[in-house]
Amino acid sequence: MSMKRKKILLFFLVLFGIKSLFALTYDELLQNYCTQDIQFEELVIAYKQAELSYEQTAINNGTAITASTGAVKVEFAENQVNTNFSPSVSFSIPSLSNTEAKISVPISFENEEFSMQNAGISLSTEIISSGKADRALTLEKSLRSVEEAERKVQARIIALEKAFLNELKNLYTLGLSLYEAEEDLLSKQISFESIKIQGYSETSPKYRSSLLSVKSAEYDLESARRKYASSLESFISSCGAEDLDIYSLEIPETTLLNIGDFEKKRFSAIENANWSNYLKSASRNNQKDFTLTANTSANFSFIKDSFSSTLGAGLSGIYKGFSGNINVNFPTDDKNNPSLTFSISWNPNQTKIENIKQIASGLEEQTETLALKKANQEYSEKVSEYETEKENLLWQYEKNLEEASMYKELAEDTAYWYKEGIVSEAEYRQANTNYAKALLSVTSSKIQQLIYNLDIKALFVE
Repeated sequence: MSMKRKKILLFFLVLFGIKSLFALTYDELLQNYCTQDIQFEELVIAYKQAELSYEQTAINNGTAITASTGAVKVEFAENQVNTNFSPSVSFSIPSLSNTEAKISVPISFENEEFSMQNAGISLSTEIISSGKADRALTLEKSLRSVEEAERKVQARIIALEKAFLNELKNLYTLGLSLYEAEEDLLSKQISFESIKIQGYSETSPKYRSSLLSVKSAEYDLESARRKYASSLESFISSCGAEDLDIYSLEIPETTLLNIGDFEKKRFSAIENANWSNYLKSASRNNQKDFTLTANTSANFSFIKDSFSSTLGAGLSGIYKGFSGNINVNFPTDDKNNPSLTFSISWNPNQTKIENIKQIASGLEEQTETLALKKANQEYSEKVSEYETEKENLLWQYEKNLEEASMYKELAEDTAYWYKEGIVSEAEYRQANTNYAKALLSVTSSKIQQLIYNLDIKALFVE
């Protein structure tokens, strides 16, 4: 047996049976392939940023307390020090109808006398408004951003595994092309040697034609070798490995997923349409034509043994361009002289804008309905498409297994008869080539099944 023949047989033994003791497993290669991807790392960082943003939003929607000394003023006069400062404490509870409370106590010490002017307690709260619902919706949107960032990471993992499988499938195909190119060159070299033995002159058309066929086959072989080497080098680099024998990989068996087993509401297009509809509907429902805010306050002053206080309360409201407020103050030391202030204003442009917003809101609802209808149509199409593809993949895989078994038996019989001198070397090589192709078809079917499952998973969200 020639050295070239031994190399070809060794190639097929490695390709379809022998496993390297030092080969990386499929899962290890895939993990390395994913971790080498810069976009994957960027998406992981974006996911962590979304989590931090959600935490910040939750803090902003919680109770806030602010304490301050206010501006502290110290004056140095002859034989005395005058001091003025205004400590205050404020509380904000957004979840409680956007309630805000503030206590301020302006204090001064002048000429060794203590005084307090316009110290007060104020409280305001929204009676009718969209504030509370808007804040809850903002928190939901922030949480949604975290979910979407996580989904992008998962989608990238699926895309990377699919790319990994396609590169692997391409390498198997290029490897077989390399083998076929070697076989073709060997066949043409044998034919050329036969022509020389038959005594054809170097100037004869048959001799020259056969020689050109050999040269062409040598070029095809070198081209196939370069393509394979280049693709293999690129794949090895993508997997972060120093060396790799891809033909020792064990492609995992898989069970084809059934698209009907996945919840329809988790179909990505439907889930996104439902979320968009919920978000926009909630935002529209939160908008109030009329908003009303109440406030109350108590102010105190203590100057040179004189104490005074005032109680106040008020309401402010807005309705489609109209706004107004009313406030009542009750001096406690002069109960017979309360004061009342109020104001009303109208912005006609704002009234027109509010009417336009109502019309636009109706059109937006129609668009959302159409988007959901479109998503349901897409789901139905995908179900039909993938159910058909599943049947075809199963049929193709069984067919490929059956053909591989037949070609294996034929290759073994041909090898026996070749040793006995009954069949030609060309028939022997052809039998091995057919068996190699059949095995590659089985491998390709397994890879295609893995890709099919990835495509199914990519259609749905968790």
